[in-house]
Amino acid sequence: DDIDMHTEMVDAMEVMHFGSETTSQLMRLVVAVLFAGNMTFSEQRTASYGDTAVLDETEASLAVAQLLGVSFDNLAASLTSKVIFARGDMIHKGLDLGQAEKASEALIKSIYGAAFDFIAEKINASIN
Repeated sequence: DDIDMHTEMVDAMEVMHFGSETTSQLMRLVVAVLFAGNMTFSEQRTASYGDTAVLDETEASLAVAQLLGVSFDNLAASLTSKVIFARGDMIHKGLDLGQAEKASEALIKSIYGAAFDFIAEKINASIN
């Protein structure tokens, strides 16, 4: 059952010398990844960008922002726009719906990948 598996995992992390703070932060990342998979976007027409994606302010997106320690507005901006530097100028460009969804997927993959790499390094260090 899930509770037993969770307890077993936490016990294994303790054996591998993960501190309680490290374990807690890894759990936050896992939960953030799970919530991030439920984030949704809408399309909005703006005068400056045309049709752009907007991160919906849902329980999932608010939880992701809180778990990652960023504001909802910063999370939304990072997933729905890009910055282009050209000839010393900084230009903000809105992403369309497909691009925003790909940005969200990239965020999920990078968090998961970084957490996996950290865990693998920590386990290897405890074995050696």
